Amino acid sequence: MGDEEVPGTYPEGATRTVQVNRYESSRAAREACIVHHGTVCMVCGFDYRQVYGSIGAGYIQAHHTVPISQMGEDYEVDPITDLVPLCANCHVMAHQRQPDPYTVRELEVRVRRRR
Repeated sequence: MGDEEVPGTYPEGATRTVQVNRYESSRAAREACIVHHGTVCMVCGFDYRQVYGSIGAGYIQAHHTVPISQMGEDYEVDPITDLVPLCANCHVMAHQRQPDPYTVRELEVRVRRRR
């Protein structure tokens, strides 16, 4: 850091009231996705169990290839084709593009290019 000036403190924790729509996902569909695809990230290969041991066993996020916000109330999720296991980092990166998230393939290309 050298002689660089260190910034002061910043206030955190202010409260504000917001109203949002929260889209519920199916726990059963998530479990079926994991049974089929496993718990390794389909983009980067990250395995929570391998890195964190027993506390990471079975953990992965299920990413909807069709955003829940774009599904109608009658949409039936296919856990094999509509859900993919992604680590937290890849899941966040998928949603950096709105309204249509990056696909697994698009993210794979980006990750591979950096290795």
